[in-house]
Amino acid sequence: MRQKTAKNGIYSIRKILLFLAVILLIVVVAGISYIHNRQQSALVTQAAEAQQSSLASFLRRMDEGLAKAEDQMYSVLYNHEDLMTLNHSADEISRYLAKESIADEISQIVQLSDFVECAWFYSPAGDEPEFLARNNYTGVSLSELLAIQETILDLLEDSSDNQFLQNDRWSLLSVGDQDYLFWVTPVSDSYCGLWVSTHYLFSMLLDLLPSDTDGQLLLCTSDGESLFQNGDLDPALLPAESPFALLGDDYINICGYSEHADIAAEIILPCRQILEDWHVEFDYTLACALLLLFVILAVFLFQSLIYRPLMKLLHQLDTLKLSSPIPGSGTDDLPSIRLDTDSRLKETAMISVSINNLLDKIQLLHAQVYEAELNQRSIQCQYLQIRLKNHFYLNCLSIIHAMARLNHTDLIQELSMCLVKYLRFVQEDTDKLVRIEKELEHVKNYARIQELRFPGLFEYQEQVSAELYDAHIPPLMLQTFIENSVEHGMKRGQKNWIHIQAFYQEQASVPGIAFSIQDNGKGFSEEDLEGFAKDPETFDLSKSHGIGIRNIISRLKLLYNGKASIRFSNAPEGGAKIEIWIPFLDMEGDMEHV
Repeated sequence: MRQKTAKNGIYSIRKILLFLAVILLIVVVAGISYIHNRQQSALVTQAAEAQQSSLASFLRRMDEGLAKAEDQMYSVLYNHEDLMTLNHSADEISRYLAKESIADEISQIVQLSDFVECAWFYSPAGDEPEFLARNNYTGVSLSELLAIQETILDLLEDSSDNQFLQNDRWSLLSVGDQDYLFWVTPVSDSYCGLWVSTHYLFSMLLDLLPSDTDGQLLLCTSDGESLFQNGDLDPALLPAESPFALLGDDYINICGYSEHADIAAEIILPCRQILEDWHVEFDYTLACALLLLFVILAVFLFQSLIYRPLMKLLHQLDTLKLSSPIPGSGTDDLPSIRLDTDSRLKETAMISVSINNLLDKIQLLHAQVYEAELNQRSIQCQYLQIRLKNHFYLNCLSIIHAMARLNHTDLIQELSMCLVKYLRFVQEDTDKLVRIEKELEHVKNYARIQELRFPGLFEYQEQVSAELYDAHIPPLMLQTFIENSVEHGMKRGQKNWIHIQAFYQEQASVPGIAFSIQDNGKGFSEEDLEGFAKDPETFDLSKSHGIGIRNIISRLKLLYNGKASIRFSNAPEGGAKIEIWIPFLDMEGDMEHV
């Protein structure tokens, strides 16, 4: 019988392990990559939030410092007596003292503020305009002060720049090649103001950059026009609601806006240096190396501890399979090989022990069954032979008795001679196979006895090729069916005939002999034919055709191990028809299974 194979292929443990290892490696590497990217993003975001917090804190302190300086200027100059004296007094001494008092006041404002470089006061009233300016000694030169003074006076005298005076925010003003943040407000008939250079603010912002990074700082207008920067990157201001964002994959952009002045600050940090500070790349490489080492170790352990013992067990099972008896080979010997039980893998050792125990039990049971089968076959064959012989003896005695009553001594002599030949054939070793030629002679002898019994009412014919004469068949096989036809199939009062044919025939590439036995008698009943079709060996024929047929069926089954076939039917023209096929036996004499 052909074994079924998997339609989708057979998978080995090695392939499954390799597939799972690859899948595990892909999943873990993808997971680590995802975690690594998330960690990088979190670290960059954390660093950006910290830097943005520092920048926002600086701008907030700057706005607070500028607003505080404005309030102080208002508080000093609003309704100040010295201001009234300076604007309306004609006394030079009084005007000088008032001027010095105001100068001291605004000088204190500058000294107390970290974000104001210079405070000034301008009074156009009086005989001569007065301009006072005090700085915080941050390195402002005299020429720079004079240039700023000239620019302020020009702006105040130009009526078209009233918008400059009405602006509450600190505005940008360019003086020469320098940019300044100015705040100007009128006080009575005078003007006062504060200013700080963008260079001064930029130097303070530089302290916000981490000392160990290559970050870039930009100070620009709120519209994005660069004022000061320490790198080559162009400004890329972000909306106020998005204080930081990535510039490509390499930089993080952090922005902040002043609420009190028309400036903005931008810090650009390289992501690489942020990640290096946290040693993320080293951790990622180490994690991958450890994972790869773990996978290699797991595969090695599985290979040595599980895969090799399993392959050894499979190899032993294949060896056991090859040493097993082949069905139909004529040998019933079980393999003496046993599986190795010294495996280090507990499961394979237990399987080997269980299979060995099972083989021992099978071998013991096989020996017991084989011995019992031999005894059963011997007893059954002897029993069947006795039944066949006794049945024929009774028939012969009935014939002799009938002839004696008719005083047919010549027929009794002929019948006696036929009976002697018959007994001589039967007394030979009927456990031996006989040649077809000898079996046919015996059938002719038996048929002659029946012709003497039924003179003119019985005829026997045979058609057998002489090439089959040397083939061997079980003794009395043909004679049994002839006898059954005579005893149960003949039609009384009319001529009956029996015809035997034999010819060479192969079935499933197995050579054999086909026999056809046909008569013109009563034939088989429907009940008998149904019984033959179901199970001819156990069907009860005693009430119709006797035990001969059942006996020969059992005998053929025993001798040929079920390979012989027999078919019962009724011929179209009437009468019974029996078709038998048996394979050739490979020896002369002793009966053996094919």
